[in-house]
Amino acid sequence: MADIFISYAFEDRERVIPLVEALEAHGFSIWWDRHVDGGTAYTMEIERALNSATAVVVAWSVSSVKSDWVLDEANSGKRNGKLIPIQLDATPPPLGFRQYQVVDFSNWTGDLNAEEMLVLAESIERFTHRGARAEQREFLEPRPLTHYSSAVAVLPLENFSGDPDQQFFVDGMHEALIAELSKIGALKVISRTSTRAYVDSRKPLREIAAELGVGSIVEGSVTRANEFASPYS
Repeated sequence: MADIFISYAFEDRERVIPLVEALEAHGFSIWWDRHVDGGTAYTMEIERALNSATAVVVAWSVSSVKSDWVLDEANSGKRNGKLIPIQLDATPPPLGFRQYQVVDFSNWTGDLNAEEMLVLAESIERFTHRGARAEQREFLEPRPLTHYSSAVAVLPLENFSGDPDQQFFVDGMHEALIAELSKIGALKVISRTSTRAYVDSRKPLREIAAELGVGSIVEGSVTRANEFASPYS
């Protein structure tokens, strides 16, 4: 089973090839139409690949918005909750897909460390973790990403309240902190999904930073006194 199914228009093939190579360099397995054998029933093979992939990356462009194949594949990804759209040019996605945040690749030059590539890789990480089989739902070790000096990981906050029932509140504070840091344009903030693997971890921070591919680590705790809660970082 491939991590990613890539949907694109034939006219965009030369632009998609370096995208496939970059995603493979980030450690993902890819299915795209080069995997269809000459004697294979085309439609059946595509349907199997769509159903088995954990994420469907749709490359919107002036050509793909007019492709019935791409629209069908995008609808499958949307219906199954695993659609990740990207944009190869200034063409907006077709109606029915504009409510999704699109990663802009119109100016991408093939750089593995480019912001758009790191955003796409992190989005796929969320899908591939979520797609683990039910009997393997424990959080997987995060796939190492290319080191990015301005990237930041916020580790799960420790619950210092002494009350296990407050863990939901602590997790909410963790999400809020990530959201606030994400508003800083100069920072690349790693998703909560990737950092949850480090709950109660005793690994050295330097080792965690290397595994996540970040330049900085934020750790902290939350304590609660009466109705007042304080995060300490």
